[in-house]
Amino acid sequence: MYGVELSALAVLDPTLDMRGGLTQNEIPIAGNPYVAGSGIVISNGSRWVDTALIAMPGRIKSLCIVVDTAITSGAAQQATVQLFAARTLFATLGTAASPPATPFAGGQSGAGSQIPASPNANMSQVVGPAVAFGGSVASIPVGIYWFTATSPGNPSASPPTSMTELAQMFPCLGIEVTAPAAFTGGSFRAFFSLAPL
Repeated sequence: MYGVELSALAVLDPTLDMRGGLTQNEIPIAGNPYVAGSGIVISNGSRWVDTALIAMPGRIKSLCIVVDTAITSGAAQQATVQLFAARTLFATLGTAASPPATPFAGGQSGAGSQIPASPNANMSQVVGPAVAFGGSVASIPVGIYWFTATSPGNPSASPPTSMTELAQMFPCLGIEVTAPAAFTGGSFRAFFSLAPL
């Protein structure tokens, strides 16, 4: 009976596998989750690294950041990762006569965040607090870093060490990696893993 129910659910949305744990449940944010070096290469001097906006077909999800090349800084500092949300993939909505042509593609800067500014018709904005990414170090090591609504830490800590907003529904999401001072290099991929139900 359980197998029949799962089969029926899978037909409802062919982009998601209701059993979970398969590749179609992973929504790439930056690069191909399975190809090292396909993500974002951090430019020397960038302090804010913003991904593109990604349409979210589900509510409950985890965030995975795969560091392919150590993310380095001139001195030890605490990097953070921040979710940002929008109504569409575009920086602005445009009009019926002049719709937006290109989705927001992300960006890097040493001067400020590249998240599309609000207020505008798209209403892009950060959601929830920034969460610690790696330790207070000069080099975030190569590895896989998972973030959920309750892990790797305490959503009630000050500052929070988990992303409660990963359990909420947003039409489109992106992530911003930043730190108090500029990065000197590194590269990473990122994806959301959606819960099957």
